[in-house]
Amino acid sequence: MNKSILNIKPPGKAIIFVSGIALSITLSGKVLSANQDLQEQQETNTQEQAPEKPLPKNAYKADQLLGKSVKNRKDENVGEIKELVIDESGQIKYAVLSHGGGLLNLGTKMTAVSWKVLQPSPEEDHYILNMDITKEQLSDAPTFNEDNWPTEAQVTEFSAFESKKIEKPEAQ
Repeated sequence: MNKSILNIKPPGKAIIFVSGIALSITLSGKVLSANQDLQEQQETNTQEQAPEKPLPKNAYKADQLLGKSVKNRKDENVGEIKELVIDESGQIKYAVLSHGGGLLNLGTKMTAVSWKVLQPSPEEDHYILNMDITKEQLSDAPTFNEDNWPTEAQVTEFSAFESKKIEKPEAQ
């Protein structure tokens, strides 16, 4: 009978004390973890808030170029820069001009345009296709698809885009 009395212990100070220590250790671990998380977040914010150093003149980040609209010399929108193709020396070989898409971009065409014929607008909010070309003429330019990328630009400074003239038959 004495054994059963010894096995049953009412909650006492010893158990409460041990529970208090365990709770204290657990909470201090949580506080320590929270402090580390806060410190990491502050370091991340400091890094994100650091002002970007300006790039050298005529240097651009790719994410600043992709998606930029392209206009002709008459300030008419002719497409947007979808991709940049870079050669092994790190030079831009050509820009992929996405154009001609209608509703839901159905019928969108891609043309490889020499980087030499594109220049940033004075406001740097779009690029200017430095050629006398209209949307209609661009729709007749060579195109490619995702499965067949060209090795060279399809539109260069040597490409000729002349207005199509409808000739009337001569009267006899």
